[in-house]
Amino acid sequence: MRDLKYLLAYLIPLSAWIGIEYRGFWVWAAFILTFGIVPVLDAVLPASTRNVPAEEEEKRSNRFFLICSFMPVLQSPLFSVPVFPNP
Repeated sequence: MRDLKYLLAYLIPLSAWIGIEYRGFWVWAAFILTFGIVPVLDAVLPASTRNVPAEEEEKRSNRFFLICSFMPVLQSPLFSVPVFPNP
């Protein structure tokens, strides 16, 4: 369950997509998330002061993290398609 926190990086592209899809107030969702919510959470939540154990370093090199790190590269052609307004 702790590994799912790495999927939070996809909230910003998801909020941008929601803004494009639903328009109105949702257009600002990506900006509010990026420049409002994330910095506030970064300032409020405590930083970790412990070092990562060797077992955890080995675990981080597994396929799940590799896929998570390359997913934006694989999705970039999907987001480069022009978006046309709905009639």
